[in-house]
Amino acid sequence: MMHKKIWLVLAGALVLTISCERKSDACKCADTGYNLIKELKGVNYDQEKVVEIEKKYKDDLEFCDTKMKALTPLESEKFERDMRNCESFKKMMKETEALK
Repeated sequence: MMHKKIWLVLAGALVLTISCERKSDACKCADTGYNLIKELKGVNYDQEKVVEIEKKYKDDLEFCDTKMKALTPLESEKFERDMRNCESFKKMMKETEALK
């Protein structure tokens, strides 16, 4: 009986850990934006390299664009709030502030 309880607790902890580790779509989109900006900055916005980098992130950018277009205004507000809480969004904002 005790072993069964231990296994149930371990299984519950595993499920909780896995669900917490999964990134939200908002954070995935923030990651894409941050990585894109970082790479563009890294090549000094060289036009030839920009095209290559945009191709690299094409699918991710389309996913985020499609996701945003499918949201209701209320869902969009929540998505943006969630995105602001992502570490990569905070880093992205620092990167864009440095460009000003």
